[in-house]
Amino acid sequence: MILAAALLQSCTKGTPYADKFPDTQLSVKEINLTGDERLNSTVKLNWFGFDSDGYITGYEISFDNKVWSYTERVDSTFSFSIPSGQDTADVDFWVRAIDNENQRDQSPAHLSIPLKNSAPTASFNNEFGPRDTALIVSTFSWSATDPDGDGTIASVEIKFNNGSWYALNQGSSIISFLLDTAVQTGSAQADVYYDQVLTPVSQKIDGLLPNAVNSLYIRATDIAGAVSKVDTAIAYFLKNKTPNTNLLWVTGQGAGTSQKYADVLNPIGIKYDRLDYGADINGANMPSYWSPTFTLISSLYPKLFVNSDQTTFKNRVTSRILTLLEFMGPSVQEFTNNGGKSFITTSFNKEQNLSEITGPYPVSSLVVSSAGQARIYPDSGLVTVMTGPYPNVNPPSNNLQTGVVPIVGTTDSEDFYRGRLTKLNNWQGTDIVGVVRRPNGIWSQVLFGVELHNYNANPTNLQLLFEEILVNEF
Repeated sequence: MILAAALLQSCTKGTPYADKFPDTQLSVKEINLTGDERLNSTVKLNWFGFDSDGYITGYEISFDNKVWSYTERVDSTFSFSIPSGQDTADVDFWVRAIDNENQRDQSPAHLSIPLKNSAPTASFNNEFGPRDTALIVSTFSWSATDPDGDGTIASVEIKFNNGSWYALNQGSSIISFLLDTAVQTGSAQADVYYDQVLTPVSQKIDGLLPNAVNSLYIRATDIAGAVSKVDTAIAYFLKNKTPNTNLLWVTGQGAGTSQKYADVLNPIGIKYDRLDYGADINGANMPSYWSPTFTLISSLYPKLFVNSDQTTFKNRVTSRILTLLEFMGPSVQEFTNNGGKSFITTSFNKEQNLSEITGPYPVSSLVVSSAGQARIYPDSGLVTVMTGPYPNVNPPSNNLQTGVVPIVGTTDSEDFYRGRLTKLNNWQGTDIVGVVRRPNGIWSQVLFGVELHNYNANPTNLQLLFEEILVNEF
């Protein structure tokens, strides 16, 4: 009877009913971790609240029990910052529920979070770097990360061999080095380029070894002073520019064909450096980043000779499948704009798309007949249409040239050579196979739409043609 009376008295009509405060709890009451067992700076927390006389509308969280931030979430992942120079830290976290009467929990849930700094990592993407040998310029792709948040990385550094550590621009992930071409042995410096920018930064890097095997190292340091393990790029041979060499030869074909061109170039006595981009059918010898890699290499030579064909290659970075000339196009345009002179011999198929050819090279279209085929027989060959000491060149007696696709030069080019074609089954079209750009009478570019190694019936004549172009006209 006493209990009943008490209940009745508490519910007497007109007695005000006091709202009760909500309650808040964290899913984890405490974290008892020490030493290396402490958490890294990224932590997920969950919380919940309840109200005995209403419902929860939201929460407020705080890291100092003074400044509060509103949220309707019941979980979140936090990236805490460990103070610079410290290896560990304890972070306080409070959360309080808010009910439908805008009442806040008077005793917020609290958790002390023990943190330990995690070391960053830094590494090279060796798939995109030099595989075996690099000529003058070497380009690398790198990355760095930190479990505590990439914003905690204070520096990323690299060094060549026994050289000095060099701080990288963390806003870039591609870096190229242009070797000092005046140094052939011993330790040398290099200009440093970021991404596709063709202007070097002011600070050079040291420790490179010209004409020797080189190793490149990378490490990262975070704001707490933790240093990553050192990663090493694949060691590679760094070949420097041959002194007093003014010709860069780029071969996009295999060893047998390349040797035929060597047999033409060597008797002329012209010194050259050679890039064997066609030695691997998968394009492994080609640059991952044509610019700046090839653009910088070619800028060091006044003359460029390229032999290629219709073979396509796949770029390791972009996965684009193109011919050598297409990949080289932007670099050749840069080379020409800066006064370089190029001599190119290649071949086309009648379905070939020239959208990335026209412009960098003096060819605007192909001569394609709706029927038949054009051939060049051994007793025919190529003859000049331009006044000058340019010899006729013929295929050997056992080397009939079938499926010849003549070319149409650009409006700023002149016809140079024609093929004495045999036209079969109503083949129709013009016979120009070689064109030249020579603005104001100064030779700039020569392009043959036929592979000149096939026209070596008289090796002396082919050598004379190369000599006229590379020595006398260039």
